[in-house]
Amino acid sequence: MALAVIATPANAIINGTESAEPYAFFGSLQAPGAPGSNGHGCGVTLIAPQWVLTGSHCARVPTLAHNGVPRGWKVRLGSLDTKSGGELVDVDKFYRLANEREGYFGRDHSLLHLATPVKAKPIRVASRTPADGTAVRFVGWGNMCAEGEPPCYPDRLQEADFVVQPISSVLLASRALRSA
Repeated sequence: MALAVIATPANAIINGTESAEPYAFFGSLQAPGAPGSNGHGCGVTLIAPQWVLTGSHCARVPTLAHNGVPRGWKVRLGSLDTKSGGELVDVDKFYRLANEREGYFGRDHSLLHLATPVKAKPIRVASRTPADGTAVRFVGWGNMCAEGEPPCYPDRLQEADFVVQPISSVLLASRALRSA
């Protein structure tokens, strides 16, 4: 059974591969001015027939409003490519849980309401962290380079497999990186 897991920013995961299959619950947020081709900006996860979850930084508007009616935002669900396939639907509202004082990625969650229900089946959101040693798969469009220019954003869906590590090993690795 697939579960959605909230992770660190997309550019923190490297060495994924192109996905061999689309995931009906996963998609691309597309908006005017977004850096990727076709206006792709971020990945989204379908959690109900008219609701997707994405990062707050993905739904950031110039006024820093925490909710509003976006102009020209669309979501493409269930496709291997940001440019075609799957279901394409308009976004009619956004709700950001953000605190800019906590930094760019502080409380990095947004809900987007879709103008019409989609046919795709939503994913069940995990109610707890998977046990140590559990195999997990992350899917997303990613960011392939540090510059953040259009060539850095792939058009094809990426995926990477991991094993959940004990929190103690994550803390040790984090300390090692900070002191390096």
